[in-house]
Amino acid sequence: MKFFSRIRDIVSSNVNSALDKLEDPQKMIKLMIDEMGDTLVEARTSLAATMASRKRCESEKKVLDESIIRWENRASMAVEKGLDDLAREALSEKKNLLAKEDAIAKELATYESIISSKQEQISKLETKLQEMKDKSNTITARAQNAEEKIKTEKKINETDGSEIIRKFQEFENKVDKLEAEAEMTSFHGSETSESKFTAMEQDSQIEAELAALKSKMGKNSVPAKPAKESK
Repeated sequence: MKFFSRIRDIVSSNVNSALDKLEDPQKMIKLMIDEMGDTLVEARTSLAATMASRKRCESEKKVLDESIIRWENRASMAVEKGLDDLAREALSEKKNLLAKEDAIAKELATYESIISSKQEQISKLETKLQEMKDKSNTITARAQNAEEKIKTEKKINETDGSEIIRKFQEFENKVDKLEAEAEMTSFHGSETSESKFTAMEQDSQIEAELAALKSKMGKNSVPAKPAKESK
């Protein structure tokens, strides 16, 4: 039916464009709610027009019913007066009116069916519109979260990781350097003891060489006499 064409076309080109781009979720949802609201207004307007048509038919049927009763009474009056020809004319008028009344009754039944269908559709639209309004904030938040996640993942995928690897290697080199410095500090810490032992070893070698030289020259090494104490 034409009056519900907007229900089938509720997702218009503007809504489709917003869905494809998903640039502004809040604006997109507002657009769809506005579209649904416009459809609901049109449906209610159509319902009101149909109800007005039904009321017109009811008025016509009432007039016909009154006319049928009047022509039936006229036919009875003509029979009572022995005016059969006039009675036949009255009954003929009554028959024509009954045919019109039957057509009006069928039209009224059609309007009743249409009104019932429209009321059902409007009820569904009202429910859906309220659901959309209730969920609008949640859906907006979900859409924004999804959009941010896509941007983050895209940023990660666009990075080849070379910069991170370079920084990691620099950090590893620094750690190696720190470890080497620690080893050197430990080595220098024992340098004093090492030098003492080295000096002692050198003194022993010199004394040994001196003794060997004196022995070769026939001079025995005599311990030096202690100096006399002055009285």
